[in-house]
Order: sequence, then C-alpha cells, then structure tokens
Amino acid sequence: MATDPLDIVLINPDQGMKKHSYPWGVLSLASYLNNTAGYTASILDGNVASRQEFSDKVNFYYRSGVRFFGIYCMSTDVYFVKNLTDYIKGLGSDCSIIVGGPHAMLQPEQTCAYKNIDFVSYAHGERTLAELIRKIKNGDSDYGGVSGLLFKEDGEVKRTAASGEVAFYDMDYELLPEATRRTYPEYIQVLTGRGCSFNCTFCF
Repeated sequence: MATDPLDIVLINPDQGMKKHSYPWGVLSLASYLNNTAGYTASILDGNVASRQEFSDKVNFYYRSGVRFFGIYCMSTDVYFVKNLTDYIKGLGSDCSIIVGGPHAMLQPEQTCAYKNIDFVSYAHGERTLAELIRKIKNGDSDYGGVSGLLFKEDGEVKRTAASGEVAFYDMDYELLPEATRRTYPEYIQVLTGRGCSFNCTFCF
C-alpha cells in the first residue's frame, strides 16, 4: 500500500539520561502537522535510540528524500544539536534545518547565527512550521511573513513578529516511535496545558 511521502522529521535529541516523559514538544508539532496542516511528520526520539541507530535513521530519512529536519533544543543540548546539524548538512546542503524549544526561545539570535541552522522557531511552532514548509516547497524565499521565525538574509539574522497561540488539540500518540512507547509502559501521561510546568529561578 502506498504511503504519503514524509515532509519533515522532528528530532528529540539524546539528552544523555533516561527520560520519564514523552517528547511532548515534537509530539505536539507532529500532531498538528499531520492532523491539521496537511503535512506528514515523523518523530525521531534520541532518548530511546543508540547513537548508531540514531545516525542510521537520520541517514535513512535523508536518503528517502526528507529535506526538512526540525530539532528540539534545551540549553543542555546545544553542543549535541550543533554536531547534529553539521552531520545533517554533511549529508547534503539541500535540506532545511529548523531549531526550536527552550534554548531557541532563550537565545534565538545566537542559535540562528550558527552556520548550519537555517531557521529558528522562537514561539509557538505549529503554524510557523506549517507556513515555512509551504513557502519552501513553493520556492518562496520571502520569510518575513512567517510569524515566530528567525532566518538569515544577506548574512544578517532577521526576526519576524511572534506567532499567536494555537488552540489546544489532541496529541496523536500513534506518532510516537514504538521504542518510545515501549520505554514507558508503566506510565499514563496526561497533558493538561502548554509550556513548562516547572519554575526554575534561572529561567524566565
């Protein structure tokens, strides 16, 4: 049976520790893109894949024709994410790399300035990603109208107006990799709101 071609892979980095929750950030984006925006997104969860499995899957996705890679980034993930973007761009410079997550919100300009990061989503990423994919697929490089985005133009980092909030929608748990679901069989996880539930003093 034929399947729709994959538009984007959303990557949750290997954070070097066993996680006790689903990768909510990439799951919410994948749910929106697949079920609302009309695109096909897949999740690659680095916390449940070995380093070799992880790199093999990135290779597989690129060879399969995927040209959009979205990467979730906390501040503790910065060096891993930089190395990952170098690796992906080493496969081919024709792909677009979009970084989002807490570090992208805290340091958006610094993040976007890195040589192999093409775009940064610094606010609610659902509509930002959908509009960005649409523009690139249509050959439209005028990114100024894509809300919540940073991009490079003539060597300078440009920033658009923040994107608005997205109405709450159901998570599509079927999009989680099988390995992720196997890792947490004893947990029932319920998402009741958006954003971080903690209150760290060093954060904003």
